[in-house]
Amino acid sequence: MRHLTPGTVRAALMLVAMGALFVWIGSLVFDEVGMAAALALSIVISFWSFWTTGAAIIRATGARELTVEKDRALLDIVSKLSADAGLPMPRVFEIDDPHPNALAVGANPGVASLILTKSVRKLLPKDQIAPLIAHELGHIKARDTVAATVGAMFLEAIILVALILGFFGMAMRKHGGGLMIALAIFTPVIALILHLAASRSREYEADRFGAELLGSPQPMIAVLRKLAKVTARPNQYALHAPATAALWFIDPLAGTWLSRIFSTHPDIPKRIARLERLLATP
Repeated sequence: MRHLTPGTVRAALMLVAMGALFVWIGSLVFDEVGMAAALALSIVISFWSFWTTGAAIIRATGARELTVEKDRALLDIVSKLSADAGLPMPRVFEIDDPHPNALAVGANPGVASLILTKSVRKLLPKDQIAPLIAHELGHIKARDTVAATVGAMFLEAIILVALILGFFGMAMRKHGGGLMIALAIFTPVIALILHLAASRSREYEADRFGAELLGSPQPMIAVLRKLAKVTARPNQYALHAPATAALWFIDPLAGTWLSRIFSTHPDIPKRIARLERLLATP
């Protein structure tokens, strides 16, 4: 039971919920045969997403891996904090995006990666980047990245199934295709709600872990206050792949209709208030 972390439990629940949704779709549309096929497909997606989604996200963002030759100071910070957290040092990447943010991906701590945007590195000096990294290491330590990346892969698969159902539903609308059209509309919404349901509590937990790793909540509070004042366009990758929104340090879709309907993060003032309560705790 050594690896039964909160993130592992959430990943298992995510697999069960998404798999049940797949089986439900299959049984409604294609009866027992469809149910069996959907169950088999959900198992394949589970294994596939577990090992490949993190790398797929890195490729999709066009991230560039940082090297000791060019970014020794940053990598030294990551190395020290990883050691203090009892984690292998993750690989560190950078993407060119105007939204100051960061995320962690990977099926387990041994293959985890951190991705920072260039804008967050420009905004935060070296002595202020540590809280952001400590927060993401909290997600890796709790294996939150497993639930988030598996959920993202399942959601993409469900959206593809919904498109197929919508196509067949339109073609068969005079012969009972209404059910397929309804499933095509509502299934992705249900899947997105399942995927994002636990993300808000994960952020509080990662904030707390980062504060404890740094020895004080003050550095995390300072970074959150600084990021709260920044006005920036939504993260472009998250905008095109909203299933990944829960992976980021702050809400990458803030100000968009997606964020208003499917909030993935607590408001920054609420996160700061939680951290300030830690300061008041003897």
